[in-house]
Amino acid sequence: MTTLEVHSTSPVRRFIRRAINTALVAAAVATLVYVERLSPAEQEGAQAARVPLAAFAQQPAPPRISTSWFCPGVAAGDGLSAGRVVVANPTDVDVTAAVTLLSADGQEQRQVVVPARTQTSVDVLNGRTVGVVVPIVEVIGALASVEQQTEFAAGDVTASCTTATSSSWYFADGITLDGSSMRIMIANPFPETAVVDVAFTTVDGRRRPTKLQGLLIEPRSVRSLSMPDEGAADEQRVAVEVKTTTGKIVAARAQHYLGGGRLGYSTMLGVPQPLSKWWFAGGNTGPNIVEQLVLFNPGEEDINVDAVFTGAGLSGDIATGVAVPSATTSVAVPAGEVVLVNAGNVEGLPEGVHGISVSTKDGSTFVAEHVINQRVAKSNFTAVMTGVPDQLATTTWRVPSGVTPGTPRALTFVNTTVFDTTVRVSAIGPGGEFPIPSLQSVTLPASGVTVIDMPLDATSGELIVQADQPIVVQRRLSRGRQLVGFSGVLALPQPIEVAR
Repeated sequence: MTTLEVHSTSPVRRFIRRAINTALVAAAVATLVYVERLSPAEQEGAQAARVPLAAFAQQPAPPRISTSWFCPGVAAGDGLSAGRVVVANPTDVDVTAAVTLLSADGQEQRQVVVPARTQTSVDVLNGRTVGVVVPIVEVIGALASVEQQTEFAAGDVTASCTTATSSSWYFADGITLDGSSMRIMIANPFPETAVVDVAFTTVDGRRRPTKLQGLLIEPRSVRSLSMPDEGAADEQRVAVEVKTTTGKIVAARAQHYLGGGRLGYSTMLGVPQPLSKWWFAGGNTGPNIVEQLVLFNPGEEDINVDAVFTGAGLSGDIATGVAVPSATTSVAVPAGEVVLVNAGNVEGLPEGVHGISVSTKDGSTFVAEHVINQRVAKSNFTAVMTGVPDQLATTTWRVPSGVTPGTPRALTFVNTTVFDTTVRVSAIGPGGEFPIPSLQSVTLPASGVTVIDMPLDATSGELIVQADQPIVVQRRLSRGRQLVGFSGVLALPQPIEVAR
């Protein structure tokens, strides 16, 4: 067990605070499995603020004794050079966190102290070069937040973590062409065995291989499935469904793109449930860019999905449907199949950045992901994003691990309403929350999109984004190692009733 040293003006107060925090974390970890299983009416403490869509990444609502953050996992066997979790503490007091690392070998636990108004990173690989490690971070209260970061020769990745497990997880996008790897990582954080069924869909239809039915995921362990080895080799489309018949789990996808028009690396949590409407930020069309929406219908009935593109040069009341926007398309998605929408083929869509909403008129549910393949100079890169549920478009968003000062096109804001709004960006520094002067009045038109650079004089600490109307916020991050292009990750939505 490793404990980070925390400085305080009083050794006695420091000792008392650390003792209290340690006791609370120990109690929270010991009762994690039980509070997860209680119904919403019965929950107290860590899960008292449980909300619908809880398994989607978001900043939880207080009051909570503690909050469990479940991260996607780090695939050491893919050749990663580093993997870590970043714990951001925006509060005025030190926070104690218990870090549990799940692997095929069982679990390893550590304890760290995150000083007030700072971030602390914890290595999760510990020299491992094989297997998968899934971090779970238990922190006191509800305001601290956690993200996962990996470093790899094919591109560095930041991924969101979630504060709830689920009995189902879905992945719309996937590719195994030309030796591209696709790994599904399934973690069971609880003390009883989980029983899991896995199905996947390719261009030839949905398959439920016998060997992937009734998989036993041992208590507090991880199972890794290489999709090419499980019967989905050399496929241009691979959508995956992971469902439990017993227990709750966390499922994530790691992909190393080597062909099929893609290049790079991606790690992210799955989607815990299909929904009827999704939002995407960071859309972009232009020369050498192939932008796609990947729509997966895991249901038993055919559906029709409408894609609406918003931003400069586009008009229409997308919130109420009073007017028809100038760039829309509608596609049929048969039951159990995957359909691709190429944004470059959408009539009336001008080149440049835009937001996207995809939805069904009759409330039918589906899963959607957003893919950009772009060629830059003599190389290319792939960026993949999951969508934001319409219910989680909100006025306050948090960026736990911050953005490097000077990053161009660092944040993209999409206005999900038909009202003009103003966006303000603040940061957490040694003295607490403070406004970034040049980002206190960012104009975001109705149904519009705004992209901002991060000022050179900005802090690298946690960011808070606030608006007067519900918006969606996405970060653009460097892939590292002087690689071309970028990776993307959503900021954490903070429900309106939670906003400070």
